Amino acid sequence: MKRREFITLLGGAAIAWPLAAQAQQAERVRRIGVLLPTSADDAEYQARVGAFLQALALLGWTIGRNVRIDTRWAAVPIVFVNVADPVGGGFVDSLARPATNATGFMTFEYSISGKWLELLKQIAPGVTRVAVLRDPAQPSGTGQFGVIQGMASSLRVEVSPVNVRDADETQRAVRPLGAPRMAA
Repeated sequence: MKRREFITLLGGAAIAWPLAAQAQQAERVRRIGVLLPTSADDAEYQARVGAFLQALALLGWTIGRNVRIDTRWAAVPIVFVNVADPVGGGFVDSLARPATNATGFMTFEYSISGKWLELLKQIAPGVTRVAVLRDPAQPSGTGQFGVIQGMASSLRVEVSPVNVRDADETQRAVRPLGAPRMAA
């Protein structure tokens, strides 16, 4: 074999090699994420996962060849964010003992509601009656009002809840509060 023929053969092999390797590559692997609301040893959900895998196999999907399944079980904590009232919203049984694997962040802690009343009393020491505007559809309103009510007696303040749902109701509720009262 002459030198030119050898170099041509070697060059042709260098060009053909990547094409042959590409043709032999496995097909693209798809990824499926599965989040299940129980622990990994739950027999019912194990059966469901088994049925899911069988259905995938019937459709031509093979784990490791063209599909990858990432399964996560709810034994990991579920984190909620920006929840006004985790107890009232049904996320946990109590803040001290949630009794679930849920955790997260509250909008604010209820005790701050009592602080609002305390600050109002410091700003206006003569205040004896306070109306607390709240939306009865919000579970947090009940908890907040409870804290305010608990603080009221120590500050010698009478508190009254005023239920409002929108801006119009708020205006109607606040208007009479600002009107001068007639002495009896």
